[in-house]
Amino acid sequence: MFVMKAMFFAIVFAMIGCDGHTSISGVVVDENGKPLGGVQVTLKTVNLDSKIENELIDEEMTEDNGEFQVAITHQPTNKLKFSLIAEKENYNSYSEVIKANYGDDNHRITLEKK
Repeated sequence: MFVMKAMFFAIVFAMIGCDGHTSISGVVVDENGKPLGGVQVTLKTVNLDSKIENELIDEEMTEDNGEFQVAITHQPTNKLKFSLIAEKENYNSYSEVIKANYGDDNHRITLEKK
């Protein structure tokens, strides 16, 4: 009986550990530090070992306070890279390549007017 319980818990823990979760959060502001609402924040793939590059993973529109959160669930590895993009009409777009790190990042993105 003990062996069966131990095997059960080993399988459950292995299943829980199969996926990593990367959540990227932050705030988008203008060049004066004022939060920007209505900014399209997008997370895309970057060279995932021969998988499609620039595949959309998640996207969100910022609220009036400029805050956003995008996320992906993936196999645990430190090799994954993503492209974090922020776009708003009449502003220069922003793009940054980031690595998966299984935790929340707190990004402050500054968009400048065109």
